[in-house]
Order: sequence, then C-alpha cells, then structure tokens
Amino acid sequence: MGIKRERLEESCSTKEAERRDSRLIISVAKELVKEYKLFNEDREELKEMQRPSWNPPPHKFLKLNVEAAYKDDKAGIGIVVRNDKGAVEALMAEPVNQVADAVMSSFS
Repeated sequence: MGIKRERLEESCSTKEAERRDSRLIISVAKELVKEYKLFNEDREELKEMQRPSWNPPPHKFLKLNVEAAYKDDKAGIGIVVRNDKGAVEALMAEPVNQVADAVMSSFS
C-alpha cells in the first residue's frame, strides 16, 4: 500500500507542477498578446499618417508629381504626369550625377 500511495503523491505533485507551469505559460502568452496588440496599434496609426494620397487635377488639366531620393552619394529623380482621370500621360526616372552640397546636406 505504501508504494501505491507514494506513486499517487508523486503523480499529484507532478500534475500540480504541470498546472502551475500551464498557468505561467498562459499568463506569459496573455502578456505577449497585449504587447503585440499595442505594438500593432501604433504601427497602424503610423501607416495611416504615412499613407500617401493623390488627388486628380481639375478636368482637362495635367498634374506633375516629382520625387527625388539620395543615398550613399547617389541620387535620382522620378516624374509622373497624369490626366484628370489618373491615367499616366508621361513618366521619367533618371539618376542624377551631380548633386549640390546644399541638396545633399538636406538629405543627411
């Protein structure tokens, strides 16, 4: 009878330890989910703030959009011309070989 009782006590203490471990895992998981949600809420707000928007020009007008980039002593420019329906009329993208110091410093 003593052996059965010892095994039963071992089994109970093992199950209790497993329950404690399970509760700890669940608690940690809940905290991680909270942290994940907070992080992604911030990212969604940031996406909304950074989302570019484009509005078409008035009827029978064209709109010219220009974008420039500078990185590692290299620069480039891109231009898109669209009509009032948003259709591309013309576009261009080219590297820029010489960039003025004032322009370079504004990108630094």
